Amino acid sequence: MIGFVIVFVLFIAFILLVCFDKQGKSYNVVIAGDVEHVEDNVSLTTVRDFSMFDFVFEDKSINPLDYTIFVVSGNSMRMADIHKDDVIFVQKLSEADALKINDSAVLVFEIDKRKDKKEEQNKSKSPVKFKLRKFISYVDGNVPFENWFNELKEKHAELSEKATDIKKSFEKCVEKYKVNNDNSENILLIFSKTGENGYSFHPMKFLYGKVEYSVRAEDI
Repeated sequence: MIGFVIVFVLFIAFILLVCFDKQGKSYNVVIAGDVEHVEDNVSLTTVRDFSMFDFVFEDKSINPLDYTIFVVSGNSMRMADIHKDDVIFVQKLSEADALKINDSAVLVFEIDKRKDKKEEQNKSKSPVKFKLRKFISYVDGNVPFENWFNELKEKHAELSEKATDIKKSFEKCVEKYKVNNDNSENILLIFSKTGENGYSFHPMKFLYGKVEYSVRAEDI
């Protein structure tokens, strides 16, 4: 009789677990691509509740509750093996850790509505909040473009072909920063890449975190 009760309780627990998992959980969407041309203009999407599972990456056990989980929209991070509908585990960065990023990192930035959205899109109050970018380098916004760019292109020769566009983007970002911030003595920017030929600059204050792990969409 006791054995039957135990089996029955376990069965009910299993049914409840399955039903709860089917309900899923809402996670933030992060845009991998052009923020001005978002396919699905939503800030949240529902997938299974990852907090209920243990994950192992490279023989290391991971607790999902230690990370912020995002679902990817767009394919501009294919060069980092991150694709549309993949799930990423993001470590929020402290101020100190934000200064220790290496060139293999994929980063999550909060979207600066004044910078990334056109005026008419701002009026529509788009709910999109985050974007995904590949780290290239830190850049001092008070240093002339040629000074840091000539040094950087020695390591990244492919940048030379886009020098004119990168310079315009840099100068526009610095100008915008000075307009919107009282203290312009220290302008630390992150120079990043999206897609094959897209480059952009982001003030450090918009950096949210770094992608630590990813799960392919077909494995979810």
